[in-house]
Amino acid sequence: MKGIIINHDTSYISYLEKLFNDCDVINYKNFDEVVVDNYDFIILSGGEINISGKNDIVREKEYLRQTNKPVLGICLGHQIIGILNGSNLRYDKLKEFDEIDKGFKITPILNTKLNLYYYHKCYIDNISNDFTTILDDHNGVKFINLMESKSRRIMGIQFHPEKSEKDGIFIKNYFYKNYL
Repeated sequence: MKGIIINHDTSYISYLEKLFNDCDVINYKNFDEVVVDNYDFIILSGGEINISGKNDIVREKEYLRQTNKPVLGICLGHQIIGILNGSNLRYDKLKEFDEIDKGFKITPILNTKLNLYYYHKCYIDNISNDFTTILDDHNGVKFINLMESKSRRIMGIQFHPEKSEKDGIFIKNYFYKNYL
């Protein structure tokens, strides 16, 4: 199976390419439905682009609404999935943070403790009932850290597996085993 990474100008693209070394990369500015159709699954990268406006990444959002392909959203990609499923992007209260969350327990979905790398300024805190979610708390702000669709092959994660070393490989393998 062959995947494609949609790069939203993430500064971690080389790490993503290393982790998902069986994937090709396309920049979101060059999004092309015909190209993406040639792949078996989609990885949505992080980044710092605008996604919440009705005119932001329109073609990509429309494609994602309709596709039956497996999708893994990372950080901003996770937030894109959220917006497409009824979430609002939130900036309030959460200060930008860049850290490793040691021993974060992702249960019941993964049933293991992981050391995960975070770098974000915004978050989603609600989503449709079609998703199973795991909430996290940072300085008193609750946000969705991991979500899985109950009806489609979609998974979103707020953290960065590409910067989480062996625990990032665990997340990749979980996605491949359960979604591909």
